[in-house]
Amino acid sequence: MTSRTKKKVSSQRRGLLAKVHIAKKELGIIDDDYRGILGREFGVTSSAALADRELESLVDYFKSKGWRPQKSDPPEADKGQRQEAQVAALRGRVRQEAEDMGMEARRLRALTRKICGMDFADWCTDVNALKRLAAAIRNIGDREAHYD
Repeated sequence: MTSRTKKKVSSQRRGLLAKVHIAKKELGIIDDDYRGILGREFGVTSSAALADRELESLVDYFKSKGWRPQKSDPPEADKGQRQEAQVAALRGRVRQEAEDMGMEARRLRALTRKICGMDFADWCTDVNALKRLAAAIRNIGDREAHYD
């Protein structure tokens, strides 16, 4: 198939085809048996020849045989909530690390400005920057403890 004749495949169709092949593998269905199912149930020899509704029916067929799809990634709202929780935890870790080593507020602010680009860690929403900040504070504390 050339790039000119290649049809655009919707993300829903790609997902259905992926589910079909994952189910086939997880159920341990060999190719001959798989082709037999396609022929018997749908009159085709390849899942690519199936319409989207038929692909959904094939997925349902595999479910009836005991296959259970794995949970996919959580919706974007859940990802946002997880990131907010991670940011809050990292901010707390930064505060705790600075407090544990007795870091002056002025020094913490300068370090935060250098690493996060802002004066206060509580303003930072960048997970990676907060991780770097916590690590930097811990490293400073370790170095200073070494010289005491």
